[in-house]
Amino acid sequence: MFPLRDNIPTDRFPVVTVILIALNCIAYFFLQPKTGHIDRSPCASTTMNEPSGRPVYVFVFSKRTWDSMSKEDQDLLKKRAREAQFEQRKLWDAYVGEATAKLKAAGVQFVEADKKAFYAATQPVRDKYGAKYAELIKRIEATT
Repeated sequence: MFPLRDNIPTDRFPVVTVILIALNCIAYFFLQPKTGHIDRSPCASTTMNEPSGRPVYVFVFSKRTWDSMSKEDQDLLKKRAREAQFEQRKLWDAYVGEATAKLKAAGVQFVEADKKAFYAATQPVRDKYGAKYAELIKRIEATT
């Protein structure tokens, strides 16, 4: 959904947002179909942006818009977003299963990432910066 206008005045034109939307549109419509990555890549990795291998999607509202909504509307949006999250996970998992089967049938070799080795290699970073983010690290580790 692209909001064309709203009734909340802004201090300045959202230049960065417009540039990001334009770059994403250019990449989607002009670069993606021409790359043919799947046609040329003999192997693929199942590692993506979160431990489950699913892409991460973000639900974003401006603080001004969010604060202008009633508590009831905020709760409803949170509830529906959570429901959509679980539905998207089911759809994504089904899509990955179908795509993986097609790619394997086409001769693509999948290489599973060695997550334990990666985790061990990044231990010095957690040792140096982890104390400040200990609770967050625990939550992340609980997902794997």
